[in-house]
Amino acid sequence: MASAWGTSGADDLRATLLRASWNDTYLVEHGSERTILRIGGLAPAADAYLPYPFHGGGQSAVALAEEARLLEHLHAGGVGVARALPTRAGDWTTAVSTPEGERHLMRFTFAPGETLAPHPFVRDDWSGSVGHALGRLHAVAADAPPFVARPPRDHHFLLDHPLHRIRQHLSATTDAAVQAQAADWLRLLETTATQTAADLDALVAAGLPTGVAHGDAFNSNASIVADGTADGTADGRVTWYDFDLAGPGWPARDLAGAWSCLQLHLPNVATADRDRRWQRFLAAYLAANPLSPDALNVTLQAVPTLRAAGQINSIGLHLAHPATRRQPAARDVAWWTRALAALAAAQDAAPPPPSTLTER
Repeated sequence: MASAWGTSGADDLRATLLRASWNDTYLVEHGSERTILRIGGLAPAADAYLPYPFHGGGQSAVALAEEARLLEHLHAGGVGVARALPTRAGDWTTAVSTPEGERHLMRFTFAPGETLAPHPFVRDDWSGSVGHALGRLHAVAADAPPFVARPPRDHHFLLDHPLHRIRQHLSATTDAAVQAQAADWLRLLETTATQTAADLDALVAAGLPTGVAHGDAFNSNASIVADGTADGTADGRVTWYDFDLAGPGWPARDLAGAWSCLQLHLPNVATADRDRRWQRFLAAYLAANPLSPDALNVTLQAVPTLRAAGQINSIGLHLAHPATRRQPAARDVAWWTRALAALAAAQDAAPPPPSTLTER
């Protein structure tokens, strides 16, 4: 890193592992300076069916440069993001050889504040801030530079490609208990994917808005400084990071992620409190990214469909990657049971529209 980014006094660098997943993320401290170093994951084995990775880790230098340019576009539009830092040579990435293969390094500015972990709805006072920040992200990203190496996040990306990986995995598994149920599981997944693709086609025909989605906005990938300066509409400044899965597609995917958090991950919060947090989030989102009544209606109607597509994509994503410290190699019956239960839960009712009585 010191060589690529020209950091002086390399002996004083301190690196702390923050997250070990498909990418490894480090906090790098050098004196009073703090930056983030992301070591990209390895690409899955080559497959003629998949001309590009349908997931985050293992992307090409060109795709990573498109991520950096998106961050610059968002920053110029006033969106809080952790910006990529170019190397001394002016590149957005640098490659390193490891025993496992070539990996790409990227360096980012440090996002101040408190991490929105495990997701922003665990605190009532975060909902409006995050809604406004996400709306601003979508509004500014709508005219981002075009993507070449990052394919559209359409039903081919969300469904066809992960299903290909799922078929490969289930046909090759040596786990006898998984083998016994593989045909039933695959039939369920293929039936769900077929219906989900048809539903997506109907939603697109009905005018589902397109643009750019973060793709993983609610997985501890933002931080907040609670200083009340979010354009007077919310409670703090939000900084987004980890745009590894970002790309062209339907911004409603990020709203689907928000609704999933509220429905699945707040078991001890009363329904009325969850509803209030959703209404506050949605009102702030629409203040920053106004949608016509028709566009809002189809966006909310798309949420269950996009949740189902996202879960199928997530299953394929996990199967495509080699084991990591965060994602162990075992894909046993217990793992499949959890994954398919999450798929069933995703196919729930659409979230409610904004209420005229919403408190801001």
